[in-house]
Amino acid sequence: MVVDGVPVAVRVCPSELAVREALGGHREGGEPLVLLTAADRLGSDVLARLAKPRVHRLQPLEALIQLFDVREIDPELGENRWLIDALVDSAPAEGYERSGGRTLDLARAWRALLRHRHGIDPDAGLGGLLDWAASARRGRLLETLQEERDAVVEQLARALPGSSGIIAAALAGAGDDALALGLVSRVLVAANETAALVASRTRFEARLDGWSFDTGAANAWADAAERRLVSSALDDRAELEALQAADRILGQLGAEDLAGHSEHLTGGLRQRLSQLGTALARHLDGKAPISEVADRVDAVRAHRLSRDAAATAETALRLARWLAVADDHPSDVRAAAARFASDGGYADWARGALREGTAEPALSAALRRLVQAADERRDVEEGRFASLLAEWVPHAALDEGFLGVEHVLDRVVAPLASARPVLLIVLDGMNHGLLRSCSKTPSAPGGRSCGAQTVRTAHWLPRRSRA
Repeated sequence: MVVDGVPVAVRVCPSELAVREALGGHREGGEPLVLLTAADRLGSDVLARLAKPRVHRLQPLEALIQLFDVREIDPELGENRWLIDALVDSAPAEGYERSGGRTLDLARAWRALLRHRHGIDPDAGLGGLLDWAASARRGRLLETLQEERDAVVEQLARALPGSSGIIAAALAGAGDDALALGLVSRVLVAANETAALVASRTRFEARLDGWSFDTGAANAWADAAERRLVSSALDDRAELEALQAADRILGQLGAEDLAGHSEHLTGGLRQRLSQLGTALARHLDGKAPISEVADRVDAVRAHRLSRDAAATAETALRLARWLAVADDHPSDVRAAAARFASDGGYADWARGALREGTAEPALSAALRRLVQAADERRDVEEGRFASLLAEWVPHAALDEGFLGVEHVLDRVVAPLASARPVLLIVLDGMNHGLLRSCSKTPSAPGGRSCGAQTVRTAHWLPRRSRA
């Protein structure tokens, strides 16, 4: 250490023999030497080699004044002897951080103790406390006497509201699962009060050595865990491990059926998809309005892991809404073609996108029923279109909005080519449904894309000679 700019050697000597060894290795005229020893008395030959030849008893308050570079100690701090001893015992070699204040108050003392003795940074909030609970730094709190441990828990409860559950997890040996337990606590807070919930909370308390479940603390714990999960602090592997641990713990608590209350747990997504399947089946049976299906789709979309699942859910909702609209039976081929371009093509695409189903059994069963109903309606529409087309062909009339293939070059391509070079690509068998499946459609299940842009097209029919 350095005192007034002068390097000073400090040696800890547990016995008089250790004192003699330290003195024997000390070079005369070298840097000053300070010996810290538990020995109450030293031999006269040893004392003769010391300045002011006697054993000086350390005064903790005086030591704190030097360690914090202050002039006085707040009397309130002086009433906590264990805190003073702990600060002296845990002091860094260069002393504690200087603040410019001339009085060491209780708040500053506590911050120094938490940071240097227990590795806890109050400024890092509950997120930092989650990291602490999962690290080896928690071991120091486990090793301290009960008086200090209780005081630290009480102080953290004041400095970091909601910290009691995280601290309880660390003290119960479950610190490695502090993040996962926080994700689980969201379910235990958000679910409706039932006998099953009470039982799950009781098991949760037992897991933390009797921590008394506190809704406010559990909610704050959940908020911190969810923020940490979506932050850049975790890599993909750490995130996956946390989610797997949370699902496992939820099962051990017997709370799997409550997972849907979480927007982060994988079990929560599975349950929301199952609930969507149930709502969709009820709607197809005429027992639930489309709004109930829409609510379940919103719940799936709100889940952080939904991605492709949300696209599937939204497609199913749109197809169900299409089915719910009464068929107005177009009176001529133009109206039928316009109907196909506006929504029939989308229905064709949606049927193909949903036909493979999902990994969730209840939703897959409902999707099969939905696609079958859409198939039946499209079969009727296509049969009607064929009849209307047969009636139209003998006296066919075309215009700008209803072109034959033979008019594409002179009426579409030529005007464009007069202004800029044009490349015409003919895709045999292309219709609105196929075009949509190959367009850049963010909501498409699976995100399939072939790089084409969605364009506004005229309704083109084959050459009349080929009809």
